[in-house]
Amino acid sequence: MIVGAGISGIMASYEFKLNYPEVRFITLEKLDVIGGSLPMAGGAMIAMHSRTHQAAGKEAEMEDIISVLEISMGHEADREYVTNIYEHADAWMDRLVDLGVEFNLNNVTPASRANNDRLSAIAAMGNGAGFTSFLNQAIRKDPFDLRMHSQVTELIVEDGQVIGVKVEDAEKTYNIYADAVLLATGGFSNSRAMLEKYIPLYQRSISRSGAGATGDGIVLTERFQPEIVGQANAMGGSLRASPTTAKLSGNFVVAADGKRFANETNANAMIRAIGENNLSAYLLMDGKFENTAALEAGIDSGLVRRFDTLEELAEGMRIDQETLLETVAQYNQAAANGEELEFGLPAASATPLDTAPYYAERIYVMHFGTIPSVKVDHQMRLLDGEGNAVPGLYCSGELTEGNLYDNKYPGAGYGISYAAYSGAYAAGCIMNDRGAASAQ
Repeated sequence: MIVGAGISGIMASYEFKLNYPEVRFITLEKLDVIGGSLPMAGGAMIAMHSRTHQAAGKEAEMEDIISVLEISMGHEADREYVTNIYEHADAWMDRLVDLGVEFNLNNVTPASRANNDRLSAIAAMGNGAGFTSFLNQAIRKDPFDLRMHSQVTELIVEDGQVIGVKVEDAEKTYNIYADAVLLATGGFSNSRAMLEKYIPLYQRSISRSGAGATGDGIVLTERFQPEIVGQANAMGGSLRASPTTAKLSGNFVVAADGKRFANETNANAMIRAIGENNLSAYLLMDGKFENTAALEAGIDSGLVRRFDTLEELAEGMRIDQETLLETVAQYNQAAANGEELEFGLPAASATPLDTAPYYAERIYVMHFGTIPSVKVDHQMRLLDGEGNAVPGLYCSGELTEGNLYDNKYPGAGYGISYAAYSGAYAAGCIMNDRGAASAQ
């Protein structure tokens, strides 16, 4: 049983279909679409010597993958786990190409600009949406038993072993029994309760994850009391005007009380201040703003509002007027004097407000995935609260992301590649365990 038809579940499905044709498997998806969070992602993959990376002249080694992880996290990675996931990355990325996924050799970026220029992420044509389109075509061309609108409501457990799932579709509720269950259910970006519990800084954030990212895997495994690994952080934290539109450039941001609250050039500080204080945040600009095309597009879309005076802006945006005017006066004076502004904003980076008209844009914290995850062993088996592998139960993809990196998203391509490769790897682990059981 494979639960979830995001990239992780799909890769697991094709691992069974292509390499273990004697095995009957069923893939369940609760929504009416496949792809999970892939459609809104960048669609980039990392590997070492895949045909695509060779064609782009961007080959790397396993040590590069590990190095980026370790520098990003600030501590040692679980090298055995990383190696298990990525040692067959090249073959699995080649498989995606064979299935019909086209990668854009003109869209190649370093996986981490900060510390490694060898490891590269190559995006699919059309990014995540294009990636998903190709996968839909692949499934139509080379189908497997994929059941849509099929929600797994409970794991069936007998004598401590998972032996199947309870399923609810549009017509009925029924049980499916299986030798093994693989949960590839994604993260919990769209569960406010889980965000509040595990990542409170992001509880009011905008999610770019798929609609199905509601933490199903965590709910389904609660009975085993698994350890949740990965610190309270999300993937891809940023400030935006909407899920699809970046905020306009400018370094004057206030809360509803009219006060600045962080250094506008430090996204992490802004995100932390907004999350910790549950703030509504507004980016303010004036008539000197040079990107008039972006302004007009923002106004046309309703994301940006224009006002003749700061007083009108305060009233229209429901910002404390008296405090806002004081904040603007202090900000403008410090910038004019060439003084460092509050929260360490350099005067050279300031964008004073002194020329009508004035503009306001509500900005939000955005993320595209979650890091806290259930703990698994090196064979992708769920570990219960006592550290024992739960027989018959495996997990992959974003549900297990915190096992790879536990406190910070490392860089481009890590999220999707891990989801894809961990799904294929988990399928192999299931077969290895079946072989071991047969031998006994």
